[in-house]
Amino acid sequence: MLRQTVQRYPVTLYSTDSCAPCDRGRELLRTRGIPFNEKTIATQQDLEAFQKIATGGQLPHLTIGTQGLSGFSPAQWTQYLDAAGYPKESALPRNYRA
Repeated sequence: MLRQTVQRYPVTLYSTDSCAPCDRGRELLRTRGIPFNEKTIATQQDLEAFQKIATGGQLPHLTIGTQGLSGFSPAQWTQYLDAAGYPKESALPRNYRA
C-alpha cells in the first residue's frame, strides 16, 4: 500500500541549511516513515528554480503529488499526508535508510 501511495503522490521537501522549520518538517516525515526526496536550496540558481515551482513560496516547501504546501505547519502537513493515504506511523523496515 505504501508503495502505491508513493507512486501516486511522491513527496518532495524543499529546504535550506540552518532552517529550524525545515528540520522539524524533515523530522515529521521521518517519524511517519514517509519516503521523500529532498532538494536543498543552496545557490541563486536553486532559488530561481524553486521560485518557478512555488511562486511566493517559503521554506520549507512540501509537495505531495502536485499539491504544494509552503512553510511548516504540522497540522496542515499531516492533513494532506493523511488525505494522500500515507500511514500515520512508519511502515518502513527498521533498516530503511532515507
